[in-house]
Amino acid sequence: MFDIELNNGTPIYMQIREHLKRKIASGILAGGTRLPTDHEVCQRLGVSVATVKQAYSELVKTGYLERYPGRGTFVAQDMTPANRPFSDSKNIGIVFHNVFSVTDPSIARTVEGIAEATQAYGYEIHVFTTNGRKIFDGSTILRENIFKRHLAGLIFLSPMEESDIRELQRLSCPLAVVDDVYLNMEVPSVLFDNEETTYFAARELIRKGHQKVALVVSQRLPLDPRIERGRERMCRGYKRAIKEAKLDFLEMITKYVRDNDKRIADIVADKHTVLQEATALVIAGDWLAQGVYDYLCREGRIIGKDVDLYILTGVPVNIPGTASICLPLKLQGKRVFKMLIDQINGMDFKHKEILPVEFNIPVC
Repeated sequence: MFDIELNNGTPIYMQIREHLKRKIASGILAGGTRLPTDHEVCQRLGVSVATVKQAYSELVKTGYLERYPGRGTFVAQDMTPANRPFSDSKNIGIVFHNVFSVTDPSIARTVEGIAEATQAYGYEIHVFTTNGRKIFDGSTILRENIFKRHLAGLIFLSPMEESDIRELQRLSCPLAVVDDVYLNMEVPSVLFDNEETTYFAARELIRKGHQKVALVVSQRLPLDPRIERGRERMCRGYKRAIKEAKLDFLEMITKYVRDNDKRIADIVADKHTVLQEATALVIAGDWLAQGVYDYLCREGRIIGKDVDLYILTGVPVNIPGTASICLPLKLQGKRVFKMLIDQINGMDFKHKEILPVEFNIPVC
């Protein structure tokens, strides 16, 4: 009944938990099915009773299992496939934070990768925007719009509240996220090694002789200590490079605004001193790079002479005299869809896939 590897590095209780979740989600373990007792499982697998109890307890807390003293442990009745709002349809939902995200060039490239993959597998895409709302305990209309599509699963391109993710998992909804790592729970995610990428860029600028290197990274949504986003990993990579070189930090994080003039005004108002002091900048994002470039040009600074730019982006940026790493976002879109499909089909999959980035040449 259990497909467990004792020496693969993943805690046994987590393997038991995830194995049962997949069996329940696929309908192999129907609602009302009685599971083996703690002692029966520990004898079969050769593990401690405490390990099995922990796996069962977590599944009870998230609504997958029900325990009755004297009777045993059972799959929750509302986990029967027919009662779930997610089905084996050919419809996939993509969830954004707001409608502006859909037009962002980087996100559009990720969606393009998802679209190519869904077409190859015969699936259709349905787009939903949350506008900062929760799916559960929030907008009933949003929840109904998602559920009435009878989706096979969801892909999140913007972070969601932990409570929403937990409820979707309780309902056996196959899901996957892009770039975000949920620190308090296991959520399937496809991301880039932002820390190593930023570390490489900062180190290259330091090797050119720069002593004043700044990091420029956008802050599109409020920080959430429970969710690690790409910007947190970028900051770690930047700080590591600067610390190794024993230099001073010139970190800067801008607020997210849509209007071009406000973007530049925000940069100038908040970080004018940093921009004047830095001789090299690591910039994350195409629109942010363009705004910084325009500002530097107005100040009379010459790219490649007075200041060097290293741009980390998801789309090519036409700024002369700059170095750049173009992240393969289409590949990310294809991989996150494949991760979702593996869940839908009850196949084994990595809960976190870190995509490699080639540092020597731009890759789009």
